[in-house]
Amino acid sequence: MRHKKKIEIEELKESIMAHGGIMARVACDFAVSSQTLTKAIEEFGLRDFRDEAYENSDKRHVQPLGNIEYAFKICGGIVADVAKVLDVDVATVYAYMRSYPHLHEVRQHARDDMLVLAEDTLGQLVRDGDWQAIKLVIGTQGRKLGYANTTNIVADGDAVVTVKVVYDE
Repeated sequence: MRHKKKIEIEELKESIMAHGGIMARVACDFAVSSQTLTKAIEEFGLRDFRDEAYENSDKRHVQPLGNIEYAFKICGGIVADVAKVLDVDVATVYAYMRSYPHLHEVRQHARDDMLVLAEDTLGQLVRDGDWQAIKLVIGTQGRKLGYANTTNIVADGDAVVTVKVVYDE
């Protein structure tokens, strides 16, 4: 059975003020879902109180879309880094992504660009003779040339596969 925490009106007011009416943060204080929190706010008649706390909060940061898109690009699509650059919390970045679905595509493009940069850097490290980079490339891409620490065996249906390991002496 799940333990339900009783939400007291004074604790709820304090949390709303402390977090500037940002519901995700308030919900974390009480370890409840946003639906449960919204229900409690309605039951206590605190909707206007919450809205006023949000409007007067210095924690609320409204970002132009161009800033968010740029932040995704310079951060390689990493949401935590985007939040730091914009001086907001991670939940706010995800809220923007829900409100502006094209940001998912912007994020994916930024991640793809980061992957290309990583591949370029890895290639340069291999060319420079970096042993860790060489091991990574051989271990991940060298399988088709016979370099592998493991072997995958695929059998159809109820087929029985017998593997005999032979070591050269």
